[in-house]
Amino acid sequence: MWFRKHRPLYREVLREAFAFTWHHRQLWVFALFAAVLQTGGIVDVILTSAATLTRDARALITGTTPVIQPFNLQLSGIPAVLNFFGRMDSLLLVALIVVAIYGASVIAQGALVYGLGTRVQGKPPSFRGCLTVGARHFWPVAFLNIVTLGVIWIARFLVLIPYAYAAAHPTWLSVLSYFFLFLIFLAVVIAATAVHLFSLNAIILESEHLWKSLVITFKLFKKSWVVVIEIALILFAIACGLMLAACVFVILAEIPLLLFMIFAALFHWLSLLEYGFGVGVAIAVVIMCFFGAWTVCFQYAAWQRLYLRADRGNALSKIHRVLNAVLNRKA
Repeated sequence: MWFRKHRPLYREVLREAFAFTWHHRQLWVFALFAAVLQTGGIVDVILTSAATLTRDARALITGTTPVIQPFNLQLSGIPAVLNFFGRMDSLLLVALIVVAIYGASVIAQGALVYGLGTRVQGKPPSFRGCLTVGARHFWPVAFLNIVTLGVIWIARFLVLIPYAYAAAHPTWLSVLSYFFLFLIFLAVVIAATAVHLFSLNAIILESEHLWKSLVITFKLFKKSWVVVIEIALILFAIACGLMLAACVFVILAEIPLLLFMIFAALFHWLSLLEYGFGVGVAIAVVIMCFFGAWTVCFQYAAWQRLYLRADRGNALSKIHRVLNAVLNRKA
C-alpha cells in the first residue's frame, strides 16, 4: 500500500453499538429515563432550542416576556387562605415529582453506561447491578448534568438576543450575525454532549471524580475534536432517519384504526370512536417509546465506543484518513 491503512472507526463503532443495543434490550428501560436529561444526540437539543428561541424571541419583541406566576391569589378571607395552602400542596407535589424524575434520569444515565461498559470488560450486564452502580454515582453524575446542561442553557440565552433583534429588524447583517452565532451554539451543543458522555464513562467505568473526569475528557476532546464532530453529525443523520421511520410506523399502524373510527363515525358510535382515539394515542406512544429507547441506547453505546477508542489513541477521523491517503503522508 502506498499509504498507511488504519482500522475503520465509524464502521466498527456503529456496528458494535447497534449489535449491543439490539441484544441487550433490558437496558432500554434505563435509556428512557436517561433521555429526560441527556439523550446522547443533538437532534432533540436543536429542535427544543429552536422552539424555545422562537417563543422567547416573540415574547421579547412584543414585550410580553413570560413570568412564572405560581400563585394568582386575591386574599379575601379564609377561602383564599385555604386555596393558597391547597396550591402550595399542589406545587410541592409537582416539585417532588419533578425532582424524582430528574433523580431517576441521573441514576439511569450511570446504569446505562455501566450496562454498556460491562460488555467491554467481559461481564454480562445485570439489571440490578447497573441500578446499584447508577445510584452509587448519583452525585457526580448529577453535578455533571448541571455543568453541561447549564453551558447549553447559557449558550442558548446568548443566542436569544441576536435572534430576537434579527426577527424584529431583518437586515442582512442581523440575519448573518444570528446565523454565525447559531453555528457557535451548535458547536457548543456538540462539545457539551461529547464532554457529558465522555466524562460519564470516566466516572462510571473508571471511578474517577467529577473534576478528574472533566480533565480527562478535555484532553481527549482536544486530541479528537474532529472525530467528535464527525460522530455527532453521523448520529444526527441516524436519529433523523429513525425519527422519520417512527413516524412512518405510526402512520401504518394507525391506518386500520383510522378506518375503524371512520366506520364508527358513520354509524354514530361515539363510545367506539372515543375508544379508537384512545387506542390510537396508546399505539403512537408505544411506537415512539420503542424507537426513542433504542435510539438513546444506541447513541450512548456509540459515544462509549468512541470514548474507548479515543482513550487508546486509535481514533483517527475520516478527514485525516482521506487527507493522509491523498497527500501520501503517514498519520
